[in-house]
Amino acid sequence: MRRELKYTVPGSDMRLSLTRLRSLVPSLRLEHAPRQVTNVYFDSAHYACYHASTSGLARRLKVRVRWYDDIDVARNPVLELKHRVGQRGWKTRFPIEGLDLEHMTWNELRSRIWAQLPAAQAIRLAPLRFPVLLVTYRRHYFCSPDRRVRVTVDRHLRYFDQRNRPYPNFVFDTVSAECGVVECKLEEGSDVAAARILHPLGLRWTRFSKYCHGVEALSRRPG
Repeated sequence: MRRELKYTVPGSDMRLSLTRLRSLVPSLRLEHAPRQVTNVYFDSAHYACYHASTSGLARRLKVRVRWYDDIDVARNPVLELKHRVGQRGWKTRFPIEGLDLEHMTWNELRSRIWAQLPAAQAIRLAPLRFPVLLVTYRRHYFCSPDRRVRVTVDRHLRYFDQRNRPYPNFVFDTVSAECGVVECKLEEGSDVAAARILHPLGLRWTRFSKYCHGVEALSRRPG
């Protein structure tokens, strides 16, 4: 279990924040090269995961499939259960076979994903089978020398509405976020170190969920 602290930055300031991170926090080192991250979030018909998050329930869950690089080519995807208890969280991961996103319906994709889960998990997640949102962004990775503190910087967030669509949607009902996200992931007992590392950036901690933010941003779009 680890603690996660998130900070939002206006989109116009993200390049400056990335530069400031490198110059003001020299103790952080590049963990590996930046890459594109894409997540598809699943939920119940009544948005149980969304409402649990927005209402601030202490225990909550998000279900997503994640892959890297090309948005429409899911090579080596992973189904992730993102568990959260307060500010602490952990993930349960299930690697799945590559998905042909351009030529399969959501019903076919969902059946293929769920068929690769352990039986108990497939039954547990059956109510959370509706694809709601695709989120994609560019992620930069940093870590402290002892690797007990990791910092990621997410830029160019885009949201694609998947609701009521038979096929994955990469074109329509799209919203670009007006902010970026700096996230600090801490091992137990690293709070003081994290505060010292991030203090020069002058950021304020906030609650932020890409899934919830994306659903709300799409709901506010004109027409």
